[in-house]
Amino acid sequence: RSGLLLEPPGFGGMVKFYHPSFQEFFAARELASRSDSEWREFVSDHAKDDAFVEVLRFLAGEFIRRRHGVLNDFVKAVVRGHPATMVTDKAEALAGISRVFQDTGFRLEELEAYRTLYEDVKNVLFARPPVLAMAHRSKAMSAWGRIMATMPPEFEKLNTQLIGLSIDSGY
Repeated sequence: RSGLLLEPPGFGGMVKFYHPSFQEFFAARELASRSDSEWREFVSDHAKDDAFVEVLRFLAGEFIRRRHGVLNDFVKAVVRGHPATMVTDKAEALAGISRVFQDTGFRLEELEAYRTLYEDVKNVLFARPPVLAMAHRSKAMSAWGRIMATMPPEFEKLNTQLIGLSIDSGY
């Protein structure tokens, strides 16, 4: 009796986890042990679903800890879950990836798939002269703010410079 599982009265002998984090952790561990096609499909299907953010964070942690070689594929699977046809969609995908990796201590900029997506968004969002219509730019800038909120402190200077460029170009 560790207290990890509870047997609520009236549940017919079924048990539940004391806290959802335990269930999310064990789900991520199970996913990490599955075939590449299985976990990729799961990640792509649930990349935009807020109910699975913690599972994806734990899964990223498992990959960082045990299967470092699949991290680029993990990022690509998250991107597939966000149909990235426009820069606003790409910015949303980038924000989703940043959110999943937040607090893992892993440096996302080390992953080629992340760097490529980051550069695509940055180059369009801060192009001079501006190439995005105001409505699209506002949505992308909102996602950019969520991305920067998850980044390490050394990105603050870059973000300040980019926002300055944005203001200078009339937005």
